[in-house]
Amino acid sequence: MLYLRMHRADLPVDKVAKVAELKKTLGSVLHPLLFPALEVTASILGISASKLLASHTSRREITAADSAVDGELYTDGESLVSVAIHLRKPGYVMNAERMLFEATPANSYRLEVNAVGPRWESSAVVPVLDSVERILEVRPTPYYYRSDRFQELKSEGRESPGKPSLEEVQASEILGNKIVRGLALAIKSSGGLLLNDIAKQLPPDSREGSHKLVEQLKIARVVDSEIVIVCSKTQSQVTRAANRELINELSLRGLKCACGRPLIDERVEEALTVTDLGRALLDKARWFTVLLMQELERVGVLPDAILIEQTVEAMNWTACPTLAEN
Repeated sequence: MLYLRMHRADLPVDKVAKVAELKKTLGSVLHPLLFPALEVTASILGISASKLLASHTSRREITAADSAVDGELYTDGESLVSVAIHLRKPGYVMNAERMLFEATPANSYRLEVNAVGPRWESSAVVPVLDSVERILEVRPTPYYYRSDRFQELKSEGRESPGKPSLEEVQASEILGNKIVRGLALAIKSSGGLLLNDIAKQLPPDSREGSHKLVEQLKIARVVDSEIVIVCSKTQSQVTRAANRELINELSLRGLKCACGRPLIDERVEEALTVTDLGRALLDKARWFTVLLMQELERVGVLPDAILIEQTVEAMNWTACPTLAEN
């Protein structure tokens, strides 16, 4: 997968003359690609690269609404970073969905810094932006393609999902594991699953590690433990308590099982129940929404630029993000 990061800034006319200094500075820390290729061509023709570039520029009539008049392509060995100066003229420019007319002042300029690489956090982007700010005295800001359809959905009352808490993120990462999630769903549907019955809810090859899976769910606060009294006569659960001390206290006060035996004489088991957090994440597969938002945010998409439409049917789900940006 390749990630694209785009940055733009309006460039005052008096700063255009400093672009040569910027290119020289960047060429000392990154590897330029376009001008060296031009030098090879020039050497074959027996002329200087600067003369070849000047000849090409002087003969070209810039008629496009948004033409690149200068720039260079750099690499750090992993990513490609383009630095381009665009001459902006009134004309048609393409947005994400249709042609829109963009009125711009005559002979105004825009600086673009774009990066393509295998990682979102490219090591080459920040040094380029820092050099641009120091030399040209402008700081390009992130740029994204806009979607009119997104604005229509917003106007219809669709709302971006709220930013998940750290606790929700950590629990969702645990629930991202299919086996762990299946166990959590079994506990939720049972209303309280005896600890001794946990292994029965897992595939045969995962049963030996059932206690580790339970521990993961407890640490993530998806499930919690409680004490269950099981009637030795009917084998049914007759009462629950938060801990054994409470059961002992109730028994001393004379509370008995439905069969007449003192509670303390009945079988005491540990059971697992789903917490409010776990229930909120499992209902309508919110855990997936949380993970999806984390991934989108990781690649630079802001929460306000996300709309999620989700349909859940039994154990199957689909989630479709509609993005205003990127």
